[in-house]
Amino acid sequence: MSIKGQVNLVTDPTSFFTSVLSGATPQPASWKPSPLSFVVTLVGASPVPGLTSSIATNSSDVDGTFVLTGFPPGLLIESAAISLKLGHTQFLRTEFFNVNALNQPINLFLYQPRVPTSNAITAGQISENLKGSGLPGNTKLTSNASGLSVEGSKKGADIQFGVSIVPDTSFNLSLFVDLALNGWNIHVGWPADLCESANDVLKTIRKSLQTSGTSVNAAVLSNIESALTSSPQNLSSELAATLLGLISTQFTSVTILNNYTWPLKDTTDGTLILFAQPVFGFPRRFDAK
Repeated sequence: MSIKGQVNLVTDPTSFFTSVLSGATPQPASWKPSPLSFVVTLVGASPVPGLTSSIATNSSDVDGTFVLTGFPPGLLIESAAISLKLGHTQFLRTEFFNVNALNQPINLFLYQPRVPTSNAITAGQISENLKGSGLPGNTKLTSNASGLSVEGSKKGADIQFGVSIVPDTSFNLSLFVDLALNGWNIHVGWPADLCESANDVLKTIRKSLQTSGTSVNAAVLSNIESALTSSPQNLSSELAATLLGLISTQFTSVTILNNYTWPLKDTTDGTLILFAQPVFGFPRRFDAK
């Protein structure tokens, strides 16, 4: 089975997304074939957990079309998902959908909105998401080109570690950014070493980052909704929420806007720290017909 499709760029977002919200087919006047050659990857998942297979091809730089050969014969594929990359940057990802939906043209649409930096995540929002994670009360956070540096101490334990912040590229569309431990220097002396080792502290940090990552993604989603309800989109909050349920959001970059140091306990600092550039993709998934 060959799978045919086309990559397109949205040129009239108002018309295009109005059609999407109404359930109508977007008019050709609201988009054009992509003049960029994307790597189109189709990932298939079998009923066996963790067993996947992928095939890839390049879209045409003339009319955005592409053709994918089917999955290897004899390989049972239950669901599939699609991603688009330009160089090393991912621009689109879908949810996993029933593999039978591939029996139709796979038309993909991309739109990169102009999002003001005023929609960036602030120092206070980062503190809000990291508080309660077991870090010392005197912890200081520093934003830099590598992400965040965290430094604090309590009862003989000196903690220093870095956090890298990168776009999430998984097919879990509720995740937008990933937080990863990026180097650490943990020293535990008396009396802290009576109850926990440096390894214990490291485990706690890793766990708290996972929890904080969830809340940071929620903050990112809130900022995306804010951007959709602001000029030039000016959607109501209800329509913005509906639209986000129909499209995929992929960040192509995460940028630290300011080198800045602030205390973890300050959850009201409005200094802009973290800006992520989104690309909206449609559809979020394909349904079998």
